[in-house]
Amino acid sequence: MAGPDLAGEASRRLGRPVDTAGLFELADRGDTTAEGVVAEATEALAAGLAIIVNGINPERLLVGGSVGQAFARREGDLRARLARRAYKDALATTRLVFLDLGKDTSVRGGAALVLYEREQASFSLRPG
Repeated sequence: MAGPDLAGEASRRLGRPVDTAGLFELADRGDTTAEGVVAEATEALAAGLAIIVNGINPERLLVGGSVGQAFARREGDLRARLARRAYKDALATTRLVFLDLGKDTSVRGGAALVLYEREQASFSLRPG
């Protein structure tokens, strides 16, 4: 879930510009419109994570970035929504972890994956 998309939806519904942090702050203070946006986003995140849990049954689900940190404050709600969507046994073996990482972490992780895959491809092309 991208912060700019979430902020854009919130800004549209609230009728004024708001960033992701501001959205969660408004929701925490009881703004019903902001809370509605956050609830929908939490449900969407739970649905996406359930697909991963049900499809590949990972050992861990890592949620990072500024949006991930915002959802960490609502971990109980996210877990409840995830539990309604994911297979119980698959979810029981998957740990949900919120990471306190900056935006550049995903870019560095993606770059590392490209370098790793390129290295693996070069090994498979070597004779003998």
